[in-house]
Amino acid sequence: LEEARVKAQQTIAEAAKQTEAMAAEHELTRKARVNASEIMARTREAAEEIKAGAVSYAESLLVQLENNLEQYLTRVRRDRQELQSFTGGEQVQGAATNSAQKKG
Repeated sequence: LEEARVKAQQTIAEAAKQTEAMAAEHELTRKARVNASEIMARTREAAEEIKAGAVSYAESLLVQLENNLEQYLTRVRRDRQELQSFTGGEQVQGAATNSAQKKG
């Protein structure tokens, strides 16, 4: 009977150790999941900031390009008008042909 009691106490002690170990493992797993969730949230936030910065940068480049193209187009139109004033308003034959070919 004593032997059975000792065996039962050993079994109970072993079960308690296993329960403690499982609880500790569960707590570690829970903390790891919380930590992983926090890391993912920070990563998403950083990715959104990078994306917003890239979009802003691309937009500023496109605005600058558009402004430059408008200036160049204005200059081209002005130069063409000046050129036409030298010819009395007539278009130069080669320019008219090239322009028509580009449009068609």
